Formats: sequence, C-alpha cells, structure tokens
Amino acid sequence: MKEKILKFFSGRYGGDELTKFITYVVLAILIVRIFMPSDLLYVVALVLIVFANFRVLSKDFVKRRAENQWFLTKTSGLKNTYTKYKNRIFGKDGYKYFECSGCKSELKVPKKRGKVKVRCPKCNTEMIKRT
Repeated sequence: MKEKILKFFSGRYGGDELTKFITYVVLAILIVRIFMPSDLLYVVALVLIVFANFRVLSKDFVKRRAENQWFLTKTSGLKNTYTKYKNRIFGKDGYKYFECSGCKSELKVPKKRGKVKVRCPKCNTEMIKRT
C-alpha cells in the first residue's frame, strides 16, 4: 500500500507559496464563516480547496511554476513592506527610527548608543535623541 501511495505522488508538483496562501485564505474564510454563516463562503472555500489540491497534484510543472512566480512577483512589494515594518516594531534590524521635526523625513540611528545628536541629511535640522 505504501508503494502505491509513493508511486501516485511521484512526479507531482507539490506545495509552494501560492498553495500556502490559498490554504491560509481558506482557513480565514472558514473562521469568518463561524461568525457569519453563509453558503457562499462555504462554496468559495470549497472551490479554493479543490484548486489548491489540483495544484499540489498537478504534473504540469511549467504552468504551476509560472503561476507561483506570478504570485511571488505580485506580492513581493507587500511582503517586503510587511517585513520592514515588523523589523522596525520589534527592533530586529538594530536601528531606531525617528521622524525629523523639520521636514518629517525618516532618520535611522543605531540602537543602544545612549543620547546622540542626530542631523537630518535633507534639512540639516539637529536633534538630540535617546537610542
């Protein structure tokens, strides 16, 4: 039996980023459906599950890779923005960010330096900030 299952799944595309995203969307739809019972949400979730399984079991690697590459291209800006703000909020990049009081531009200063004098490169406004 194990050999039959392995033989069936050999040569299949498998999961990728787009399939993961579809799965998360289905999960979110089903959670929303708990609070707002709707047959339409159920049908949409079911269609997305079928589509995700179709992608996983597909043998057409070229089309699935092209779909995944299209998805990654469309979402790369959103993903980069999310990562940038997450790092800033949780301080994972080693810098503290300030807003210039003169021109409102963003200034970046290394963390754990105590009080430092910060000069805006655009308007030359000087500020003393604690990092």
